[in-house]
Amino acid sequence: MDSRHLAEYHVWAGEKTREILGMLSDEEYEKDIDILGSIKEKTIHIVIALLFCFHRMKVEFEYLAEDLQETIDKTYSLSREELMQCWKMADNKLEELILEERSGTVTYSINNGKSFCLQVDDFLLQYLFHTIYHRGQLNFCLKALEKSRIDSDYLFYFAELDKKLQMME
Repeated sequence: MDSRHLAEYHVWAGEKTREILGMLSDEEYEKDIDILGSIKEKTIHIVIALLFCFHRMKVEFEYLAEDLQETIDKTYSLSREELMQCWKMADNKLEELILEERSGTVTYSINNGKSFCLQVDDFLLQYLFHTIYHRGQLNFCLKALEKSRIDSDYLFYFAELDKKLQMME
């Protein structure tokens, strides 16, 4: 497995997602969809998860406050445009972190007060996979709104990459 491709895929899929979400009206963006909530809520959740990752790893990132709760509050106060910009920057930061050669572990606390350690690379992949999971939920919301959905399958990334390579030849 090539982590470079996974990292680049993450950024590519994020761009596709923000492009589709950018076409929604404010009403559609904020509409409560069944049990999933709104697209706005899903977007905020994705961004806060990425920020939590950076906070836990003590990574420099302009949207982080000193305290995690402050970061969460700050994220909720962002305008839609600011949130999308934060998400884009967070995707790029995650790509950068995945591509860096890192060693070591991250301790992760779970709800019952216990914690466990995992390799840094696995910790970073959690947030890539977490975003994929929620992008699927966003597609469900878009379907409910009868809007275009996000075509971000990993294979589509390679098809687009192949097309670009052929154009360069």
